[in-house]
Amino acid sequence: MKLTFLICSALTALALCKAIAGEHSPGNAEQVLHSTFKLFNSGSTATCFLVHREDSPDKPIIISAAHVFEKMKGDTAIIVLRKKEATGQYKRHDHEIRIRSKNKTLWTRHPEHDIAALPLGRIPEEVPCPSIASSLLSNTQKLKKSGVTICESVFVLCYPERTEANSIGFPIARHATIASFPITPVKHYPSFMIDFNTFGGDSGGPVFIKRASGSPLIIGIATAQYRYDETIKMLNEERSVHHPLGLSKILHGQFITDTIAMLPLKES
Repeated sequence: MKLTFLICSALTALALCKAIAGEHSPGNAEQVLHSTFKLFNSGSTATCFLVHREDSPDKPIIISAAHVFEKMKGDTAIIVLRKKEATGQYKRHDHEIRIRSKNKTLWTRHPEHDIAALPLGRIPEEVPCPSIASSLLSNTQKLKKSGVTICESVFVLCYPERTEANSIGFPIARHATIASFPITPVKHYPSFMIDFNTFGGDSGGPVFIKRASGSPLIIGIATAQYRYDETIKMLNEERSVHHPLGLSKILHGQFITDTIAMLPLKES
């Protein structure tokens, strides 16, 4: 069985900006939706979401899988932002960000896990950059308190095979169940499986649960798919066939918090 990264090789801010916060209830999944974006350049296409420290709601941080940034070519990438017009329609804004400078990577990678954080930096004028408060990221205590365990329903926001929900660039919401046990303590079980047929482009997607009251809880980030590789040998030919197992590897939200803590305070 092998793990395959979920990227496609290829061809602010406030906790929730006032315009958005005024429209959606705190427990609504739209709180995560509006903070999730497509991230791409010529070498990689995937999913990211914005998170902010509790004391810095105006400094959003881009969160995605580390391999997403590592496979990107050049010094810049595009994050697809969106703005709601007075008419009620949304407008797409492809915003360029810097990922390298003089061959130096600008993102911060978790020392052990496939998670990276990059301060958004310059916020485009008049385009909201809603972000999730870091308090909504899970850890062992929050997971135990929530009661989440095997067979629980979770949701993932992502861009499977680069697919956008519409031309505005909204992500696609998908439903899954937790497929492995145990999921805590996090330090002993850093990842878990969900029953989720993943595709390239899903890497970096936030995995969350909707709680009966209050805001949703971000329990992890999608990083890879599980598959079985079969080698077929014939007289004059040998082929490798990849069989997806319909399972995705999810790294715990605690490691997102840990990665953010590694960022210099002046940058984030």
